Amino acid sequence: MRVLLIGASGFIGAQLCVSPPSQIDLTGTYSSTKILTSDFEIVRLDILDRGLNWDDVIGGFDCIIVAARPSGNDRVGRTKIAKETRLAFSEMVQAIERCTMPPHLVAIHGSLSYGDCRDRLVTVHETIKPVGFADSYTIAEEPIRDYCAAGNNCAIIRAPWVLGDGSWYHELYAIPDRVPLLKGGQHWMSIVTVEGLAEFVWGVVLQAKHGVLHPRLDYRCRQRDFAQLVSKVSEKKIKKFGWARMCFFEVQMRQSIMASIRLDDGANDASESQSKYIELGGYLRKIHDGF
Repeated sequence: MRVLLIGASGFIGAQLCVSPPSQIDLTGTYSSTKILTSDFEIVRLDILDRGLNWDDVIGGFDCIIVAARPSGNDRVGRTKIAKETRLAFSEMVQAIERCTMPPHLVAIHGSLSYGDCRDRLVTVHETIKPVGFADSYTIAEEPIRDYCAAGNNCAIIRAPWVLGDGSWYHELYAIPDRVPLLKGGQHWMSIVTVEGLAEFVWGVVLQAKHGVLHPRLDYRCRQRDFAQLVSKVSEKKIKKFGWARMCFFEVQMRQSIMASIRLDDGANDASESQSKYIELGGYLRKIHDGF
């Protein structure tokens, strides 16, 4: 199976490149961060290049994985680049539709598209109500979302908090000398490790699944429980962050880290079990040992 991975040098894309299934003939793309060593073909691809010929880019591939998301530094910058990306993805989808045998399209997007869902279990049928970073980035997703909703051979994987070395965890939890308890920590966090997400993505590719999908979670809890686990692992004290301190965060970041999303992964309450708590603790210890 010939697979084109758009965004192979990113956090999630790089993990997808670590151990692709043996039946996958992988080609990975990068835009600015070059991939120095690999066991697969590498090509440079700037999806925002207005002169890009998408028919040539996707030609001959059985599956296209989109793990790239051009980003900005603030709401204005993110929204601007999201609009440019929407145009690029629109042209990509049009090229796919022109194929005699359209490739399977798999796109990885965030669960912030669902918005702040409080305590309810969020299913794949949830209405899109983007919050935080997703206020901007769901603009870019629109052509793929429409293509998927029309019943085409397309899967959208809504990833929650993706935990791994080099992820959001370092900035929010590993680097600070205190573990933040955010406004009482009542909001829900749904967590998947980057390794678990990569395994799920490859399963979607091999099984040619379509529609909106949620990955199997590694842990699901309230933020206060996560903070307590981090404190236990890191031996750092917890520090309460009220509204006044939260105001120092950039607005979309604040909305993102405070959004409550109790994602439904099809496994009932398995991700809230004690065994999952212990497994995640072991995973965090590896991150801290490396850090």
